[in-house]
Amino acid sequence: MTHQLRLILILAFVSTTFVACGKSMNSNQETQPILSIQSIATKDFAGLTPQPTAEESSSFWKYWGDGKGEVDSYKVTQSRYGELRQGYSVLIYVTEVISRNTRIKVESDKIPKDDRVPVLKLNRVVKFPTGIYDYSLLTSIFDAIGPELGNHPFQSLKVSTTVQEWCGSFFGMWHTNTNGLNYTRHSYFESEGDEDNVHYDIPKDEWEYEDNLPILIRDLDGDWMKTGDSKNIALLPSFQHQRFTHDSIGFVPATVIKRVGEGITIAGKKYDSTIHWQWMYTEAKTKITEDYWVESTYPHRIVKWESSDGSNGELLVSQRLPYWSLHDNAHAYLRKDFIIPEN
Repeated sequence: MTHQLRLILILAFVSTTFVACGKSMNSNQETQPILSIQSIATKDFAGLTPQPTAEESSSFWKYWGDGKGEVDSYKVTQSRYGELRQGYSVLIYVTEVISRNTRIKVESDKIPKDDRVPVLKLNRVVKFPTGIYDYSLLTSIFDAIGPELGNHPFQSLKVSTTVQEWCGSFFGMWHTNTNGLNYTRHSYFESEGDEDNVHYDIPKDEWEYEDNLPILIRDLDGDWMKTGDSKNIALLPSFQHQRFTHDSIGFVPATVIKRVGEGITIAGKKYDSTIHWQWMYTEAKTKITEDYWVESTYPHRIVKWESSDGSNGELLVSQRLPYWSLHDNAHAYLRKDFIIPEN
């Protein structure tokens, strides 16, 4: 079966399942009952075994093609301005279709089928107080589910972030292209200001966005790395790292390690078997280490992370649900189920 034919079949299938964050719900769509999240947060997904190729994988779509998103809430300790702050994070994973040309979500038949690409989107929300004011970050990663631009599956086609705090706001975005990366930013800082489509060369050797690692380390359709292996890559530090340090933008040498993790207990739930991921790099003479633990069984949810600056996160609740339709006041009780603030 040719690559083009497989892609057409995939698009025909996923067009019936991608409904996330639409402007409205189909009036003919049956409303799903909302269950108590606490009662099913420990569901065992061990029977869903990932396959090596996302294009031909029924297991990937069996889990991710159900028309819902995975919502994971975390208790977070976040370092900022030299102090540790208490807050929360929510990681939302969902499949969508975007335009290859614009990297914008497809919402109508105006976008030709050959311009559409299925993606897995991760929205990573981080919120915490800094003294009198609030700090909020939202980073969005859009990964091609199949090979795109001559790259491996789950290569990020777009990474964007917004930061809001009482001093002002920031927007940044990366587009991945065959001949390099394009960077856009709009910042309230005079030293940064506005830039549009600034070109950055791609390293000749293997490279990756740090923001994309929380998707890659989940091995959602086959192993990204074998357990026990380590490799050196060129890494583009995360948007959060760039915002907190204001270091110059560019790739740095990094080492990624995958090993068998120990059993851990988090929020009263015991995880007997985990996979321990670690990556390390040095920037501005500061050594940075990130440690992540994921479930050893599919879908390999992230259950814990620790950073060398003292930051950390622990999984509270995980659930699949059509979150984009749960925006009424009557749905506010679900925030309690996710153990996140109501406001």
